[in-house]
Amino acid sequence: MEWHYTLPQLPEVANQLLAALGTPHVVTLEGDLGAGKTTLVQALVTHLGSSVRATSPTFTLVQAYPSPGGPIYHLDLYRLRAPDELEALGLDELLGSGQWCFVEWPAIAQPHLAHYPVSRLTLTAGGLGEGRVLQLFN
Repeated sequence: MEWHYTLPQLPEVANQLLAALGTPHVVTLEGDLGAGKTTLVQALVTHLGSSVRATSPTFTLVQAYPSPGGPIYHLDLYRLRAPDELEALGLDELLGSGQWCFVEWPAIAQPHLAHYPVSRLTLTAGGLGEGRVLQLFN
């Protein structure tokens, strides 16, 4: 599936994306710096019912947001350099929790992700204004 949108359209795109994804699971987000990964997670977390605004976990690595369906996990693995750092995060416990897990910069975690059903989102910043392209791969 693919969506072309501008930032004002993001809440509706998040709603459509969650409908396409269905039940909670692991979602990886790929895209260049500034492509809108964290902004998309903010919209998704809001649509999932959290009253807490999602923020970038670049320095904390993991954020948990309360929601009526249980915690929503948001991971940013950009700063990790070695796979053994994933154990300190409790990555396998988060991925196996049965809750929504949004993982930015997932490349270092590929061996772990292979054990779970994962949907992959790729975001591309468009060349004109605030345009974005979002692709969903199951």
